[in-house]
Amino acid sequence: MARIERRSHPRWHGDSLYPVRVRIGDQVHAAALRNISAGGAALSASFDVELGSALVVEINDDVHLPGQLIRRDADTLAIRFALAASIAEPIDQVIRAGVGPAQW
Repeated sequence: MARIERRSHPRWHGDSLYPVRVRIGDQVHAAALRNISAGGAALSASFDVELGSALVVEINDDVHLPGQLIRRDADTLAIRFALAASIAEPIDQVIRAGVGPAQW
């Protein structure tokens, strides 16, 4: 049976993890991007953060995506982004074109 995609944004999955920074208040933590869309991201991370925390995923010096931690397990964080359409649509377009965060 075919799987029905319920996501509202295309998702980038790289062949390997992509290094990012996560800013929580004044603290900055290293993490690695597993996958990303304009709706959210899955990160590999080993730092402690509470569910519901507001944070910013820094893809590079120019692309900073605000979000909220919605799920976590031993080494994975699930982030939901709250992006304006003016930011979400360009992310959707580059992911559809096959361009990953290393080129953003």
